[in-house]
Amino acid sequence: MQKNDLLKRFIKTRKNTITICQRLETEDYVVQPSEEVSPIKWHLGHTSWFFEEIILLKFNKKLIRYNEQYNIIFNSYYKSAGQHWKQNLRGQLSRPTVKEVIKYRKHVNQEIKNLLQSSDNNKKINFLIELGINHEEQHQELIYMDIKFIFNTNPQKISYVNTKLPIKKNKTKEWETFNEGIYFIGNDNKKFSYDNEKPLHKVYVHPFKIQKQFVSNKDYISFIEDKGYSKPNIWLSRGWNWINDKKVLCPEYWYNINNKWFEYTLHGLLPLDMNAPVAHISYYEVMKHQRMLNGKIVAYLQKMNQKYI
Repeated sequence: MQKNDLLKRFIKTRKNTITICQRLETEDYVVQPSEEVSPIKWHLGHTSWFFEEIILLKFNKKLIRYNEQYNIIFNSYYKSAGQHWKQNLRGQLSRPTVKEVIKYRKHVNQEIKNLLQSSDNNKKINFLIELGINHEEQHQELIYMDIKFIFNTNPQKISYVNTKLPIKKNKTKEWETFNEGIYFIGNDNKKFSYDNEKPLHKVYVHPFKIQKQFVSNKDYISFIEDKGYSKPNIWLSRGWNWINDKKVLCPEYWYNINNKWFEYTLHGLLPLDMNAPVAHISYYEVMKHQRMLNGKIVAYLQKMNQKYI
C-alpha cells in the first residue's frame, strides 16, 4: 500500500474509533465491570501508545516520549517494552483523564502524519502502520463488546443506539455437501495478515456437509426447553463445571421475563428474534452442540463409505 493511501486509511481508522465513542458519557469511559473487560479510555490510550512505541520512537530518534507514565499505563503485555499495569486493575486509574487521552491521540496522529509524509515509502514503516491500523480495528470491535457489557451490567439496560434492529426472515434449512480433497488454507501474502494466518499450505479435508443456515434462537430455545443445561452427558467436563459454578441457564444477554425471552443488544433490551442466529454462547455451549451432532456426522461418513470419524 502506497503511503498516501495508507495515510488516508490511518486517518479514517483513528476517526472511526472516536466516532464509536461519541454516544458515550464521560463516566462510561472509565468503567471496568470485570477483570476481562478494559475501560474504554484505556483502549483509546493503548492504541495510541502502540503507534508511538512500535513506530514513532523507533523511526524518529529526535522524538521525546509524550509521557513516561503512559508506557506503564497503556502497555498491555509487551514485556520488551518494559513494566505494564495489570489488566484487572485498569479500572483503578482515574488519570489520565479522558480529555488528556484524547489530547494524546491527537499528538500521535500528527506525528504519524509527519512521519509518513517525510518518508519515501519506507516498507518497514508502511508495514508497521498497516499493522497498527489492523490492531486498532481489533480494539474497535473490543470497544463495541465492552460498551455492550458495560451497558448491560447497568440495571437500566442502556441503549447505545435508538434505531430499530431489523427482524430476520425465516429461511428453510438446507444442507451443502463438501467433497473430500486437498485444499489450500492460509494467507498468500497478497494482502495484510497476522503471523498466525501464515503460511499458505495444503490440508486434506474429509467429506462433510453443513447447514447453510446458522443455528437460530428458536433452535436454541428448543435445547433449553429440552433441559439441555441439566444433562451432563452432552457437556465437556469443564463445561459442566462451568454451567454449575456460574449457574448458567441460557446464553449471555438472554433474559426470561414473565415466560417471554428477551435479548440485550446495543439497541437495548428487545424481544428475542426467533429467526436470528444464536449469539453470545461460550466455547462450552458450542462444543455441546458438536457432541450432539456427532451421531449424525458419523452416520453421514459411513454413508459416504468413509472410515474416518
